[in-house]
Amino acid sequence: MIYGQLLILALVIITELRVFFVKQAKKDSLVFLAPVSFILSILLIISWGLNIINIIVLSLSLIAFICSIYSLFKYLAKLLTDSYSSLSKVTSLLITILSLTAIVFAIIYAPVNLNLKKIGTTEIKENYEGNFRSGFEPVQAGSLTTATFYQYSEVPDIPVPRHNVVVLITDKRADAQSYIPYMAYLSKQGFTVCTMDFYANDLKWFNDQRDSKPLRRFFMLQQSIYNPEEFNSQENTFVFNHISECDGIITFLEKRFGPQCKYFLIGDGMTSEAVKTYATLHSNKISGYFCLDSIPEYKTPGYGCVELTDPLLANILNQKKDSDGFITKYLVLKSSEAIRKSLGLKQKPASKGNN
Repeated sequence: MIYGQLLILALVIITELRVFFVKQAKKDSLVFLAPVSFILSILLIISWGLNIINIIVLSLSLIAFICSIYSLFKYLAKLLTDSYSSLSKVTSLLITILSLTAIVFAIIYAPVNLNLKKIGTTEIKENYEGNFRSGFEPVQAGSLTTATFYQYSEVPDIPVPRHNVVVLITDKRADAQSYIPYMAYLSKQGFTVCTMDFYANDLKWFNDQRDSKPLRRFFMLQQSIYNPEEFNSQENTFVFNHISECDGIITFLEKRFGPQCKYFLIGDGMTSEAVKTYATLHSNKISGYFCLDSIPEYKTPGYGCVELTDPLLANILNQKKDSDGFITKYLVLKSSEAIRKSLGLKQKPASKGNN
C-alpha cells in the first residue's frame, strides 16, 4: 500500500510542477497524469480500504485533477499552451508542498515490512465468492470476492495438518492484514494458523454501504474511537455475527482439512465472547480457545498488531511504532503457552526465526 501511495503522490507532484516547465506554444501532454493519479487513488482505496493516509492521497489527487480540467480540455481540443497564470503557479506550488508533506507523513507511518521468508513461514492467500447460506467457492473471473482465506504454516503444502489448526477470528476494527505478523510468528511455533475476512451479503454490520470492503474497517474504527457508547451498545449484534463467522470458517476448514481435524480458536476484542460461546457449543469440533485481550500487556485489544501494521492508528491509540515487533512476539508467546497447555503439548524451543 505504501508504494501505491508514494506513486500517486509522485504523479501529483509531476502534474503540478509541469506548469513551471512547459514551454510556450506547446501541447501540455503531462496534464493527463492528473486523471491517472485520481483514478489510481480510487483503485488504492478499493484494494486496501479507506484510511487517513489514503484519504489524503485521494484529496490531493482530486484537487490536482480539478485544477487540471481546463488544461485537459485545451489539450483535447488540440490547442497550444501559451503560458500558465501566476495563480496557477501558486496553486501548483501549494499542492506540491502538500504532496511532499504527505509523502513524509506516509513514510513515517508506513507499516513495518514483514519478511515471511526470514521468519520461516509460508503464506497461502485465496479469494472466494458466495455467502454463509450457500457456502464459499473459489472466485471466478468477473465475480465479486466476498471472502479471503489466509493460512500460515512452518512447512508448506501440508495436505492435512498434523495437529489442531489454530483459527483466528478477527475483530472488525481490524482485518486479517492487521494480524499477519501475529499469525506468521505463531505458525513458527509449529501451528497451522488460519483466518478469513468475510464480506458476504447475508451478514451485515451497518446495514448500509459501510458494510463494503473498502469502508467497513474505517467506519468501525471511527465509531469505536469517537463514539464508544454507540459502539458498545451493539455488543449483542457483534457476538451474534461473530458466532456466524466462527461457524462459516469452521465449515470451510472442514471441507479443506477433513473431519478428523479439530480447531483451537483465538479471539480478540469484540470476537472474544463469540469465540467462548462457539467453543462451548461445539466442543466436538473445538479443542479450546484463547483470547488475546486477556493479556494485560496488550494495549490495543480488538485493533490487532497496529504497532507493526498501522503505526498511525497506533499513534491515535497512544501507542508507538514497534519496528522490532516486541509486543506481537509477546502475544505469540502467551498464545503458544495457552494452546500447548490446552492440548497437552510441550513448549517448542525458541528458534532464530522468533528473534
